[in-house]
Amino acid sequence: MAYKPAAESILKLVAQVRDQGAYVGDFRPANLIWSGKAWIILDSGSIQQGMTIEEAQQKWLQVDDKGPKFERRWRMTVPAPSCSKVLGKAG
Repeated sequence: MAYKPAAESILKLVAQVRDQGAYVGDFRPANLIWSGKAWIILDSGSIQQGMTIEEAQQKWLQVDDKGPKFERRWRMTVPAPSCSKVLGKAG
């Protein structure tokens, strides 16, 4: 697997979903598969749609008592710049 393109594509996928006003509640490695060119979401049952980009951005940047949820799920799996740097700009 071409690891770097796959890793970079994770945040691109998140930005695309966010820009469509959506959030995938269970966006984690076990629910994705790399086709060699793009990520495919296997479990889309928890997708929330119909939000503004700003509302979707807030969902992706959720923080709980352990810290940023997205970064915590991916920190050990995907070496990438901080999710907040990519998601900090809507649109």
